[in-house]
Amino acid sequence: MGDEGGVHIVARNVREFLQLLGALPTDREPDIEWECFGIRECDDLVENEHYLAWLEQTVGLSPADDPAGVIASAQDDGRTTHPFVERVTT
Repeated sequence: MGDEGGVHIVARNVREFLQLLGALPTDREPDIEWECFGIRECDDLVENEHYLAWLEQTVGLSPADDPAGVIASAQDDGRTTHPFVERVTT
């Protein structure tokens, strides 16, 4: 969910979402608007080494090799929102 109210499915499950977060470049951040989901430049570099270590050691995952593919697959499932999201946003 975006701070301006946009809601977009970007992963099919929590594991994919965690991998997507790990794949974000350190000089980018998610940009969620009503019309779309994107990634924009940010002023501050994100230090993600601790997250990446946690992701591998605790969950046994590595960052997504193809972040755009994760997002596309989730959106190709045909849903624009998950039933849980529909409940909390209405």
